Amino acid sequence: MRDARFSAAMGRETLRSSEPTMNRIRSILFVLSMLIAFAAASIARADGRTRTWTIDGVEREAIVHLPAKSTADSPIKSPLILAFHGHGGRAANVQRSMHFQDEWPEAIVVYPQGLATKSQRDPEGTKAGWQNRVGEFGDRDIKFVDAIAESLRNEGWVDDARVFATGHSNGGGFTYALWNARPGMLTAVAPVAAGSFDVLKLTPLACMHVAARADKIVLFARQERTMAAVRRINGCPDDEGKPWAKDCMRWDSSKHAPFVAMIVDGGHEYPKEAPSLIVRFFKEQSPRDGGPRNDASGNEGPRNEGPWNNDIGVFKVDANTGEVERVHTFARAGVSSVVRLETGDLLAAFQWFPEGSDNKHSFDRIALSRSTDGGKTWSAPKTAEIKGLSDDERAPFDPTLVALDEGRVRLYMTRNAKHGSGTSFPSIGSAVSSDGERFKIDDGVRFAVDGEPVIDCAVTRFGPTWHLICPIQRGGGGKAYHAISADGLKFARVADLSRDPNERWLGALTAVNGAMRFYGVSDRGIWCEQSLDGVVWSPIAGIRATPIKVPGADPGVAFLPNGDAIVTATVMKPMTMQRTR
Repeated sequence: MRDARFSAAMGRETLRSSEPTMNRIRSILFVLSMLIAFAAASIARADGRTRTWTIDGVEREAIVHLPAKSTADSPIKSPLILAFHGHGGRAANVQRSMHFQDEWPEAIVVYPQGLATKSQRDPEGTKAGWQNRVGEFGDRDIKFVDAIAESLRNEGWVDDARVFATGHSNGGGFTYALWNARPGMLTAVAPVAAGSFDVLKLTPLACMHVAARADKIVLFARQERTMAAVRRINGCPDDEGKPWAKDCMRWDSSKHAPFVAMIVDGGHEYPKEAPSLIVRFFKEQSPRDGGPRNDASGNEGPRNEGPWNNDIGVFKVDANTGEVERVHTFARAGVSSVVRLETGDLLAAFQWFPEGSDNKHSFDRIALSRSTDGGKTWSAPKTAEIKGLSDDERAPFDPTLVALDEGRVRLYMTRNAKHGSGTSFPSIGSAVSSDGERFKIDDGVRFAVDGEPVIDCAVTRFGPTWHLICPIQRGGGGKAYHAISADGLKFARVADLSRDPNERWLGALTAVNGAMRFYGVSDRGIWCEQSLDGVVWSPIAGIRATPIKVPGADPGVAFLPNGDAIVTATVMKPMTMQRTR
């Protein structure tokens, strides 16, 4: 009995002594299960694919998240979010902390990886980062973004009406630099814990800025100055704004570029609440995600969503006084060219975005209009008839007109394959017409550069030589391709052109008074210089280097017999013509 009682007692003691061990095992299993769940969630969030691009001989990489429920074999035009890590950061890490792919599963999200970058806090440049100004480090990072966007666009992924950029700290500073360099590419931006070195050079764009009051890296006072400058540039009222979300105030904009400030407590860390609110802001600017709309059906919103919210202004510039008179307007149009034909008529071409479902076949097509009285009156725009286009290419765009003999005219234009027709790069083609309405495609390509987009050409004939100039798209600034031809059809590339990065080779090339003149675009207005060979350019004698004070961009220029100039330029639609909410 004693042995039995002893055995039973020992059994109870053994059970009691094993309970802590079992509890520990349960605890360990629980922790392991949590770790496995966390790892699984991390894997689910970090399922992007690393892709590489070679920029100026340097291999660059980024993590690309395709939209949910899509594959690389079935591209869908989707919103594009470019998200930049801070100095010393890694794309692999911020794809988890920012997790835009979870907040907006329908978007294609790209986390680029920076290169070793010198800064005040890292003078040796041992950590990865980004340029913070246009022109810095040879614009290596702007070229990188150009390459990313171009390749995804050519694959059929990018909805150009929904391209967004955001970044933290140094990545936020690069977001501001990208805004400065590529405002036409972006729909909205959202810098976080960042400042801008060139904020006064920015043009209106929807912006959300996230800042923390106790930031010791990018001082809050500096961020406040940046935000105040952006509000002024965006045409926001000088008031306190309106509540938009927790810790957020929103300012409406007279220039269709709202501003949201998210101010939180804390320091320089990335706020965990930021991603969902940034996506909300981006969607509010997106015409396909509940934001303002402005499309071929005429559903127009308060934001300048695209070229359909611009007009072409037609101006006459007096040859003696320089006085400018606006004589006509082509509504909902952009990218213009004008030429004086051998008959004396003026012919204008432009990209046209007419309203209404009846005009869907004319929307985003080249249109033409004629004046028989020196630019005083113009015929109603009419879509150009262009015969000979292939079935796998989109409608041509970016027209440039050059007068030929016997009343003919040649139309130079950008040609490119349709989305989904394989990888291609835009190039310059041409078509010829005897009546200025019906054109036949010239065989072959006028000008192309392997692996590079070539668009927005300007062409003229000067003596026996034809000259073609196209702004370089990738990190170009003040750079352009220059090509020459003996017949206007077979162009050969010669030395590229270069000038101040602020002065773009986007505009008109024309021969007048024994020289060629180029009328280009800058943030100070239209610049103009002349050349005898297309290589050496200099100010025009007797007048200032900016002789045409036309309030617009991307000009077309033709001269009347008395020396007056007819100038077409892209201008913003008058505010009274824009609908508001």
